[in-house]
Amino acid sequence: KGVVLATCASLGKAMFDQRGAVRQHVKALVNSRLANVPFVLLDDGELTFADHVCVDLDADASKSARAVPAYLAGLEEFLVAIGSPTLRADRAPQVRFTPPPSPQMVFPAAIAAAFNNPRMADIVFHVGGDGARRSIYAHRLVLSFASQYFETAYGQQWREGGSKLVEVTMDDWVEPLAMEAAVRFMYTGTAQKDNKPEYGLTWLPSEEATVTVLSLMRLADMYDIG
Repeated sequence: KGVVLATCASLGKAMFDQRGAVRQHVKALVNSRLANVPFVLLDDGELTFADHVCVDLDADASKSARAVPAYLAGLEEFLVAIGSPTLRADRAPQVRFTPPPSPQMVFPAAIAAAFNNPRMADIVFHVGGDGARRSIYAHRLVLSFASQYFETAYGQQWREGGSKLVEVTMDDWVEPLAMEAAVRFMYTGTAQKDNKPEYGLTWLPSEEATVTVLSLMRLADMYDIG
């Protein structure tokens, strides 16, 4: 505390002239050195930034609104000059407010994270032949919201409390990548994984890509999505 007090007192003398006016060049130099340095040692022993110390507070209000330490009493003008907030009309304090995530932000991310996640899944699609068989897990509630097809097929069953895992074996024409893309679209609003065009949608046509895209288009038509 003695070192901080002596430093602030010395810088304060250099910053103000004999009339009490701020020497702007000294202020700019001091601010450039201290703005991002937690140099104020509080009474509880914690270091904090100058702009976290409010010269008008008698007691700490929060982590970013601390009262001036007792040993720095009398140096309020210096603290204000280097960024400490005050209730003075010409230098109103800045308020930092971080709202909690809204449901509109949380729910889409939670639904997207549930894509192809066996946890709490109540429907699984088996796609592909024995050599390339793939299982894609989903949730009937999500699918019913995204597609009238699934609402018609499973909505009543879901409302009646059916909890048994429904297993659906897809027809041979359904390509695994196409089915994965279709289900992903119902969860995230995009058929692409991590915004990467992996389904041949932007590539030059190849036989494999063409088959996948045609299968995806047929699924989109059947499920009335996209």
